[in-house]
Amino acid sequence: MARPATAAVRLLTGEREPVRLATTANIILHGLQAIDGVPAEVGDRVLVKDQADQRQNGIYTVSEGEWFRAADARTARTLQKGTTVHIQVGSVNAGRVFEFSADEPVVGSDAITIPPFVPPDIAEVVEDVESLRDETLVLKDATEASAGQAAASAASSVANAGQTAADVVTTAANLASVQAARDASLYGKGIFPTVAAAIGFGVAGSGAITAGAGGANGTFDLAFTGGAGSGAAGRFVVAGGALTQILITAPGSYTVAPNFSFAASVGLAGAAAAVVLGTNAAVGQYFWTEVSSGVLGLYNVTAGPAATDTGVRAATSALLSNVDSLAMIEGISVLTAWLTEAAGSVSPSVYRSYSFVSGDTIEHVVVAKAGERSALQLIHNGAGAAYTANFNLEEGAVSSTSGANLVSAAITDLGSGWYECKAVVLVAANVTNNVQARMSPAGALPYTGDGTSGMYVRSIVLRKQGLTANLFPSSDPANAAFTKQNVTVTTTTSPYDPALITLPPLVDDLDVIVKGRMTASKVVEPAVSGSPSTWQAKSVVVGDLIVWKVIAKRAERKRLNLFSNSAAGIDCTFDLELGTVSQGGAAVTAASILALGKGWFECTVEATATASASSNWQHRIFKDTGTHPYVGDGVSGLYIQRSEFRINGGTNVFFSSEDLSTSSWSKSAGLTVTPNAALYLGLLADPSNIGGDPYDDGSEALVGQLWAPASRSAPTMRLCSPDRRA
Repeated sequence: MARPATAAVRLLTGEREPVRLATTANIILHGLQAIDGVPAEVGDRVLVKDQADQRQNGIYTVSEGEWFRAADARTARTLQKGTTVHIQVGSVNAGRVFEFSADEPVVGSDAITIPPFVPPDIAEVVEDVESLRDETLVLKDATEASAGQAAASAASSVANAGQTAADVVTTAANLASVQAARDASLYGKGIFPTVAAAIGFGVAGSGAITAGAGGANGTFDLAFTGGAGSGAAGRFVVAGGALTQILITAPGSYTVAPNFSFAASVGLAGAAAAVVLGTNAAVGQYFWTEVSSGVLGLYNVTAGPAATDTGVRAATSALLSNVDSLAMIEGISVLTAWLTEAAGSVSPSVYRSYSFVSGDTIEHVVVAKAGERSALQLIHNGAGAAYTANFNLEEGAVSSTSGANLVSAAITDLGSGWYECKAVVLVAANVTNNVQARMSPAGALPYTGDGTSGMYVRSIVLRKQGLTANLFPSSDPANAAFTKQNVTVTTTTSPYDPALITLPPLVDDLDVIVKGRMTASKVVEPAVSGSPSTWQAKSVVVGDLIVWKVIAKRAERKRLNLFSNSAAGIDCTFDLELGTVSQGGAAVTAASILALGKGWFECTVEATATASASSNWQHRIFKDTGTHPYVGDGVSGLYIQRSEFRINGGTNVFFSSEDLSTSSWSKSAGLTVTPNAALYLGLLADPSNIGGDPYDDGSEALVGQLWAPASRSAPTMRLCSPDRRA
C-alpha cells in the first residue's frame, strides 16, 4: 500500500494536507453543522467547493463562530492551479481527490473552482470515449432514414457506446485515486526503503497497445507474469470491448521484464503490449533512503546505475530536541510557547484533529515546564484510541492514567524543570477526534482560571512508534495548525537557568539532613469554629500500598493530624513537641515519627487501600488537646516543609509538595497558608553561620558572593568572592 506523503513532501509538490470533509452544496461559513452527512467538529479541515459565490471556496477550519481559511490555503500561491487535496470521510466524497483549477487566484477577489481531480492519461481516455459516443450519434442520425436491420444496428451501436462512456466516466475517479496514491507515495516523491529499490529496474510503462476485442468493459487490476522481480501493480481500461489504456501504479523492482496479463476482462482476446522497464531513480537524479533508524540520507544516481551518498541528512525531531537540550545545558534560551489560561471556568487546551488508523501504535509527546500551572494532561476521547495521561511537572511524575487503548505513559527529566511527557496508545479502530494537551493547577478540569497563570510548552508531537516524523503539520503550540480553547499561546524563549544535572534524591536528602536549608510553609487556623485542613484529592485502587510522608515543625500548634475517611481510613495524630504518634484508621498498617533535628520531624503513615475511589488526603491542625471541630484564633498554626504521597512505591503524586500555599491545595474555610514562613535547618546546620536567627533566610551571608560553574565538563556550583571569579 502506498504510504501517505509527509508534510514536507506536500509542501514541495503542491498537495495540501488532507481535509476531513468536503461540501456537496452551498453552506454558511459559520458554526457547527453537518457536511456530506457527517457532523463537523471544532478544528476539522473542510474543503468548501460549492459556494454560490465562488470567491468563498477554499479550505477552512471549523469553529463554533466564523470559519477561517486554513493556514496552508490562504494565498494565491497555496491555491494555484494543480494543487490537490484528499478527502478523508463523507457519504459522497470520502476517498476522493479534488484539484484547484484557477491560475493563482486572488483570495477574496477571484473565483476559485475546485473540480474532481482526473490524471491527464485518464482524461484522454474519457475524451476518446466521448468522441466515440459523438461519432456513433452522428452515425445514428445519418441512418435514421434507413429501414430494418441498418437502423436497429445503429441503435445498438449507440447503446453500446453510451454504456462504454458511462462505464469509463464512472471508473475514472477510481483510476484518479490510484494515480494520486502513486504520486503521493514515497516512491512517487523520490523516497525509497533501500538503495536497491531506488536504482533497480521498475516497470515504467507500456509499449504500443494492441487493442484486441470481445472483452468486458470496465477498469481492472493489471496482472504481471514471468520476469525476474516483483512489486509492480497497475490498472487497465477496456472500452467498446477493446484495450484502451494501461496505467502503472507501482513500478516494483525487476532485472528481467515481466509480461502483462489482461485476464481480468473476461472475453478479451488479442490484446497485447510490451512492458517497458526503467529505473525508479534515473542517472543524474537524487533520492532519499533511510540510513539509520529515523534518519534519511540523500543519494545521487550515477552511471551504472550506482548510488553515491552525498552525506546530506534530514534532521529528525529527536535530533532537534537534543540540540535544544544541549543549548539549555549551556544556559542558552530556546524558542518555546507560553500558555496563558483564560479567566473563569476553564479547561485550557491546545488540540488538533487526527485520524487514527487501526493497528498503529502512536506516541503523543509534549515537552513542557511548569509555570504557575504544573499539571499537564494528554488526552484523546475517541473510542478505539482512548487514553488519558496526567503528568506532574513539579515532581517529574506520571500522576495517573486511564483509557482502554493506553499502552504506557512516561516522563523524562530534560533538566532546568523541562520534562518530556509521553503517552503511547495502540489503536484498535479507525477514529477521528481531537488530540489534546491540557493544563491545570492539580489535574482537575474544569477549574477557575485567573487570566494570567500558565505553563511553558516547547513542542507537541504525534508520531508512529519507532519513527520521528511528526504527524501534525507543526510542533509549535503557537502555530495556527492547533486550535486553542480557554488559552492564549504566545511565543517566547525558555528561562535561562542552566540545565545542570540534578543530584540523586538520596544525596539531596542526606545533604539536607546534614547541613541543608529549605523554607517551609505555615498553615494557620481560622478565627472561627471549624476543622482547619488543607488537602489534595487522589485516587487509589483497592489493595494499593500507600506511603505518606510529611516533614513538619510545631509553631503555636504542636499536633498534626493526617486524615482520610474514604478509599483508605487514616487518622494518625503526630505530636511535634514530644515526637510521638497516635495511630488510627482501619487502613493504617504502620505510623512513625523521626526527629530530623532543630525541632523538625518526618511523619510517616503506611496504609493499604480498602476501596477503589478518590479521597481527600488531609493535613489537619489540632489544638494541644481535643479533636475537631474547635474555635481557632486566626494566628496559630504549624509549619510544613514537604508532603509527599506515593502509591505502590511509585513517584510522588502530590503537586506543589513544598509549597502548600498554591492552588494545587484545597483549603478549608478561613484557613490560610503563608509560603516561606520558616527555615528548615538540617540536623548539623549551625544557624549562627547564616545570620543567627533560625528563621533568617541567610541572605546577609551571601552578600558580595558570586556563583560560578566549577567547569564546563563538570557543572557543579560553588561560591567565590568577587576577587576570585575564575
